[in-house]
Amino acid sequence: MAQLKEQTKTVLVRLPAEVKAWIANEARRTLASQNSEIVRCIRARMDAEPSPKAALTATPFLDQGHTSGAED
Repeated sequence: MAQLKEQTKTVLVRLPAEVKAWIANEARRTLASQNSEIVRCIRARMDAEPSPKAALTATPFLDQGHTSGAED
């Protein structure tokens, strides 16, 4: 347990009532804790984000020959 505490940080989060209710329902449905449901949702969002390396190598829209619409 002490090792787990060293690897985690505590955060107080204020949630809208409907979000809290959804988390509680999901936790009951999946037989998990509400904390693990919150972590699962955040990790899913993290996985959906492009990697920082991909963001650095992506060509921005304006570099593809497009202009912002303003004439020089």
